[in-house]
Amino acid sequence: TSGLAPLGTYLVTLQAYGPGGAVRSRRAQLLLHRVRPPRFADRRCPASPFGVHILPVESQATMARALGFKWARLFDTEWVNIAGPGPDQPVRLEGIDRSAAVLRAHNFMVVGILGSVPRWASACPPDARGWTADRFIPRDMRAWESYCRTMAVHYASTVAAWEIWNEPFLRGFFAGAYRDGQFVHGTPEQYLPILRSGAAAVRAGNPNALVIWNRGGEQEMAFDTHCIALGACTHVDMVSYHQYIGALSPDAAVARKAREIRETQPAEARAMRIWNTEGGPGPHDVVNWYTAFPPEQRRAIDVQYGAYVARYYLASIAHGTEKFFVYTHAGFGTWSPCYTLMHGDNTLRPSSLAIANLAWHIEGKGLARHMQIADSVTSHEYTNGTERVVILYSTGATPPRIETLPAGWRVRDLFGNTQHTPVRVTGAPLYLQAPSQDTRDAEQLLAW
Repeated sequence: TSGLAPLGTYLVTLQAYGPGGAVRSRRAQLLLHRVRPPRFADRRCPASPFGVHILPVESQATMARALGFKWARLFDTEWVNIAGPGPDQPVRLEGIDRSAAVLRAHNFMVVGILGSVPRWASACPPDARGWTADRFIPRDMRAWESYCRTMAVHYASTVAAWEIWNEPFLRGFFAGAYRDGQFVHGTPEQYLPILRSGAAAVRAGNPNALVIWNRGGEQEMAFDTHCIALGACTHVDMVSYHQYIGALSPDAAVARKAREIRETQPAEARAMRIWNTEGGPGPHDVVNWYTAFPPEQRRAIDVQYGAYVARYYLASIAHGTEKFFVYTHAGFGTWSPCYTLMHGDNTLRPSSLAIANLAWHIEGKGLARHMQIADSVTSHEYTNGTERVVILYSTGATPPRIETLPAGWRVRDLFGNTQHTPVRVTGAPLYLQAPSQDTRDAEQLLAW
């Protein structure tokens, strides 16, 4: 390993040889990843901003925790996954109990989703077909309330927050009618009773649980504003939003969406907490990180996507979004273009190591300052009173340099490797660790 960086992803090629160097096997390739051990791995961390979607099984929970994730959002809790075959049949919680046990063992905080109605409780016509049929409004509201209360009681020690319906602002995820062979988007008037009664049932089952309304914003703003006029914010503790950003520079889009959600809240709910419970690069091209690209080109792509996810988290926090749940580290086992940040064989993409490095640097610290330097450099400063970290990246055509570091300062790259000056500030976040008593601005270190 001489000459290799101590942290990052390594492509290992394996082949068996016999006497005299005779080849005895085909070549096989393996990805190995090295990160620093995550902070606070032995405890639950309610204040952590690092959320993720995974399959709640041992292998993926171990991986996600090693990357520094502290929260998980769980679709398993939707009604169709636990409902019996009829209204008088008991719910089936054994599968979710196993998932909850895995997440508890790895000290995950959990957001559960309440929604997706079984056909016997749904207003969906029996001749309707397609996955939206499970996302039709409930016909039996008493059964809906019973389901919400049951989940809140049974998972009081596991689920800290409940989101009332996933993406009700989209027709495919919230149907209120079926006409001419097409699902019709449910109305705010149909959603509000679901939100109101679901929230009341959750609080009856677990008064300590948080209740979340999943807002749309942007092109779904009309649905949002109608719900707000009907009093949606009076029934919940916080709001969430989802955002997929195709551009590899997510900062402006994150800032715009967070500001829009905040500014369109009613005056009495402007201070309400906001989470991003689902987002990321969205569907992207298939990339075989093993053999698709030459090593240098492969590294460039790793850096691009690693910088993207790190900057997405940083921008979210800087603009008042407390948590971001990246979608998704669940392996779907397909090489087709999809949302997953895993390979088709369920191995990890190298870009995720940038999240691990970011988490190691800022977990347990608070954002002290966020500023723009000379229009092209963004600075995020975190501290906990004893440690200080300044994170810099540049979007300019001529990136600045750091020629020298003051005594006691260290600089690390996107994946956490120590760098030696001079070093350029590029689009990939650069981490400056400084003594807490040294209050000089990082701007003083930059040279163009």
